[in-house]
Amino acid sequence: CQAKALAKPRHVPCQGIGQAKAWAKPRHGPSQGMGQAKALAKPKHGPSQGIGQAKAISRKVSALSHGAEVWVINQPKSGTGSMQGSVQMAWKCGANKKKGMIEYPCPNDSVLYRTHQPKAATEEKKRLIAKKEAEGIEPGTCIVLSAIRDPMLLIPSLFFEGKKRELCDGSHRTEEVLDMYEEFLHGSRVRTTFQVTAELLEEFGVKDFEGAIESLEEYGFTFIANSDRNSPWNGCELLLMMIDYNEDNNNIQAGFDKVFADIQFKQNRRREEQCPKAAGTYQALKEYELTDKHLKIMTQGNPELRYGINFYQRLQRKK
Repeated sequence: CQAKALAKPRHVPCQGIGQAKAWAKPRHGPSQGMGQAKALAKPKHGPSQGIGQAKAISRKVSALSHGAEVWVINQPKSGTGSMQGSVQMAWKCGANKKKGMIEYPCPNDSVLYRTHQPKAATEEKKRLIAKKEAEGIEPGTCIVLSAIRDPMLLIPSLFFEGKKRELCDGSHRTEEVLDMYEEFLHGSRVRTTFQVTAELLEEFGVKDFEGAIESLEEYGFTFIANSDRNSPWNGCELLLMMIDYNEDNNNIQAGFDKVFADIQFKQNRRREEQCPKAAGTYQALKEYELTDKHLKIMTQGNPELRYGINFYQRLQRKK
């Protein structure tokens, strides 16, 4: 989505976003080091409670920071590998598998996590807090990275990812693959789309899912603070982004520049580049028409997915 001229959001202030009422209107001028994101204008509206759309966090972190925590808690096929890989390469982190996630030990006792399971992340966060308290270690800066993606692009990517070993060589006829896709659209996995985002927002005390998503429209990223002292995420800041705000994803770099002093966002190769022999078939998947019947099945018990579809359709109409 190249929606650089996105109009003023029409949302009302988000409610129930922990106790993070201290987010004020950005007091700074145009941000520096924001890649090509020069068109990101100053907001024309007051910020939603707990959501500071372009507010920098109190202190940036780098590979030299001590005890920093970076958590990539993300919906599958929404830039998870790109975000994790960008941090891992810049900070030269290792990798250890854990239940429900991967842990990447980094220099100076910092750590990077990657998971699609917010609940698992919360349990690991509790364990980490207890460990640091037992060892008398002061907690470092805590940053959570997450992103949303247009469901009409996410869903075919999710399907192909699950069958890439079978489909990447292009040996299957497009019609055959579309039949497989039709079956996938009636399955349970597709109905989990946007649920990771919703669960993560809940962990940060956000009850207004729609307001949080709407807050992405102007900049393509937003910050959400958690100042609930009863939450393990107390003191952490969530950088929520759109992985497809525009073609260059410079909104993600703009968000990164506000929290990281030394990380360049690196987008992973596109599916068509990974599987060039199946590029035509993958394009057919993206263009496959989803009927009202499909949407009813996919969004059953998942109003967040329905809202996400409507949100992106509205952005497309503004292009």
